[in-house]
Order: sequence, then structure tokens, then C-alpha cells
Amino acid sequence: MATELLSYRRVRNWMKPVFTADEKWCLYVNNMRSPPWVDKDEQHDPQPKAGLHPLEVVISVWCDCQGIIHCEVLPRYNALTVDLYCQRLYGMAAKIAGRRPNYGTIRFLHDPARPLIIRVIRQKLLDFEWEVLTSAL
Repeated sequence: MATELLSYRRVRNWMKPVFTADEKWCLYVNNMRSPPWVDKDEQHDPQPKAGLHPLEVVISVWCDCQGIIHCEVLPRYNALTVDLYCQRLYGMAAKIAGRRPNYGTIRFLHDPARPLIIRVIRQKLLDFEWEVLTSAL
């Protein structure tokens, strides 16, 4: 992998057509605990603490060296399946073709640790004629 990336170094803007995707679980908590305004001799109602299991959402971000191309919050309680990931790939192919038409060969930095890398997704990436780079980490 390192020798492959070093061979790109001689090309002037080899990072320009590289884009990547990432999903991150984030806590969806919007608790504002502030003391209530009461008189001196009054007791205020107790405020409950946050629960032990706060809500989490998945944020999906697709970006390249110029910035974020697409960012969205995935619906709660929906798993990231192969069909959903393929739909995201089709959407990204359309956005890249529209926003970055002069890229030429697209290089997709793909995380090999994901369980989603299976035959179907590899075939979709070959159909797009993208060059797939795998993360060295």
C-alpha cells in the first residue's frame, strides 16, 4: 500500500480525486440542566438526571480534499445494509460527476475493516470504474 501511494507522489495533484466515506455513532442528547428561579423559602422540583442509555444516531460523511461532499444523519433504528450502502454509492457517483466533473479517475479510499466490503459492493465499485485504495491502518 505504501509503495502504491508513493508512486502517486510524482503526479501533480494526486490527492485531488481521492474521496472517502465514514460513518460515526454520535450521542443525540440535548439536555439543558439549569437551576430554576424560585423564592428563598421555596423548594424547587427536582430535575432527573440523564438516562443511562442515551439516544445515538449515525452520521454519514463523504468528503474529498476540497471539503465535505455529502453529510446526512441516518434514520434511527435502521442498520446500514448492503442495499443502503449501494444506494449511497450511486448517489455519490452522481454528486461527484455533477460537482467535480474534471476529476478524471476517481480514487475511493475504502476501509477494509468494514463488514460491508463484500462481493456486491466490490462489483459496484468496479462498475463505476473507480480506483479503490484501501486504508493501511
